[in-house]
Amino acid sequence: MSKACPLLTTGPTIRSIYLDERVEDEDDYDISLCEIDTSLSINWLSTKPTGSVVYVSFDAWKVGIRAKVDEHGIVKREEIVICIKEVMEGDRGREMKMNSKKWKELAIEATSESGTSDTNINELVAVLRNTK
Repeated sequence: MSKACPLLTTGPTIRSIYLDERVEDEDDYDISLCEIDTSLSINWLSTKPTGSVVYVSFDAWKVGIRAKVDEHGIVKREEIVICIKEVMEGDRGREMKMNSKKWKELAIEATSESGTSDTNINELVAVLRNTK
């Protein structure tokens, strides 16, 4: 990417505790524009059996299903049932799980020590330090 355009990719911005636990005593690391108490969702999620929660997103690189809206822009209950069944039981659901695992592995690789994001963020910091 940097050969075609002088950009540094520094994402994903995911806490180390969720990836490789490389940052010791990490308790606050994100770039959110608003305050979010993630403990509520994490605590709730930890009470659910593995594979029993469906992640809903508006755009997620083949790791989700787009629910169809009606003429008023509303997603009906029946459509949600169809989407949940497809995720939990269908071929697309199996594909999404494989894609999710792939993205997780790529995120760990990129943000781990000497990974592309790790290297690029260090390079960006070095450039910023030298422009004083």
